[in-house]
Amino acid sequence: MKKLWSLALAFCLVLGLAGCGGEESKPLRLDMAGGIGNLDPQFATDPWARVIIANCLEGLVRQEADGTIVPAAAEDFTLSPDGLTYTFTLREDARWSRYDGRDPDADGGPVTAYDFEFAFRRLFDPQVPSPYCGEYLMIRGAAEALAGEAPVESIGVEAIDQRTLRITLTQAAPFFLRRLAEPPAMPCSQTFFEETRGRYGLEAPYLQCNGPYRLARWDNENSLVLEASQQYRQEEGLTRPQVIFYTSRLQEEDGSVHTPRELFLEGKSDIAQVEYGDLEELEKQGAACTAFDDAVWVLAFNQRKEVLANDGVRLALASVLEREELGQRTPEPYTPADSLVPPGARVFDKSYLELAGKPRLPQTDSGTARELLEQGLAEAGYDTLPTLTLLVPQWTEMGSLAGYFQKLWQQGLNQYVNLRILPESQYYLDLYGGENWDMAILPVQTSGDDPAGTLTAFTSGSAANHTGYADPEYDRLLEQAQSASQLDQSVSLYRQAEQKLLDEAVAIPLYAQSAYYAVGPGVTGVSILPGGGFDFRRAWRV
Repeated sequence: MKKLWSLALAFCLVLGLAGCGGEESKPLRLDMAGGIGNLDPQFATDPWARVIIANCLEGLVRQEADGTIVPAAAEDFTLSPDGLTYTFTLREDARWSRYDGRDPDADGGPVTAYDFEFAFRRLFDPQVPSPYCGEYLMIRGAAEALAGEAPVESIGVEAIDQRTLRITLTQAAPFFLRRLAEPPAMPCSQTFFEETRGRYGLEAPYLQCNGPYRLARWDNENSLVLEASQQYRQEEGLTRPQVIFYTSRLQEEDGSVHTPRELFLEGKSDIAQVEYGDLEELEKQGAACTAFDDAVWVLAFNQRKEVLANDGVRLALASVLEREELGQRTPEPYTPADSLVPPGARVFDKSYLELAGKPRLPQTDSGTARELLEQGLAEAGYDTLPTLTLLVPQWTEMGSLAGYFQKLWQQGLNQYVNLRILPESQYYLDLYGGENWDMAILPVQTSGDDPAGTLTAFTSGSAANHTGYADPEYDRLLEQAQSASQLDQSVSLYRQAEQKLLDEAVAIPLYAQSAYYAVGPGVTGVSILPGGGFDFRRAWRV
């Protein structure tokens, strides 16, 4: 008990006594590159929109910065012995905040199990399916509803009464609780939704909130403003500050352009993504800096090109790369990568790479590489390898690495490769176009802290799949990994999927990259989540 009281006192002191009954916090300030078009939790895809939704709405559970899942709108739940049926009991004090024409923070009534039932049905409407529906297909009947083979009311999400929600899955899925913490699984009142007449999530009065914040102003020409919701349960001694998302400060009237990082370094904002070179000076100034795995840079092959659709040709090009030399050529701020999955990836609460170990990479052997090339060219119907082009991002430190690859292919395979070193905008135009490159040094972004956050970038229907790779067996392995009921089963399936990519030389890992976020001096209590999300429920700015 003494420890608890000491921690409480320390927390008040960290907040400068302001959050514990003293003066009000100053607003938190952030900068976005532009406005937000949609805040419908089941449909919004913009990363900033998801940040705002995650602070204005609350799902059954919430994911903390350390990855743990904690109760949110539900106070507890039970899971059936077979791992298929979750029964949630909602909090009795969960309330909606709604704009009633006079009071922008009026009591909108209790949040009920029926609100969650309606939200999940919206995901699988076959006429207007959510872009996130694929992440929840483990729910019983979801696939059939999405295909129009069964009514959406038949899916395995059922409100037993106002406070009891039952969700039934087709197979045990230990990652399901994480999915319930994300915006698509947040509640939506059917009554309110129908009252908006198609405007739900498109203007401030048409977003009903059940989280710690409400949307007080939505002006895409200037800013979006969050204010603490008086309908949300209050934590004793804690007062939440206003949060301002500026939408117009990056462009000056004279035409000059700033970045969010520059405004942060000038002290005009409180939270921003920064660069590796900023960290030392920021920490001297009292800023708190956090790093997250952001991407693994790979050598990727464009399988839309006929000759590179052959496994042997790709393996030949990959087999002349010398891993030890790659490590010695690592540019700052990257680190050598021996896996397509970033070092910080977790399966449940365990390190994926510690459990799975290093994957098997293509062996460096010029003799074998030449044999693979000859065999692959014959299979593809080519006498010789056409001159290839390697796409290289100019803004990174990888130009010299590309020159090194060029030398290895010349020496090991007697093949000349053109280099196309481009600035960021043109690089991504070529990459997304799909036809202007044969090979590319490119970042595979991670969208979460589990292996699927990276490996799904190679699935057949992924918008992040730039390689043109499409293999139903690979897609099946990933689906099974995410629905496996045992830790070792999940790890094994992820490893099989990753090893398949490497054995077929779809992409070869080069370097891991971190994303760096900084919170300014005097700001406390902001949780920065993997993938760049922010939780402001305990924030304070002196």
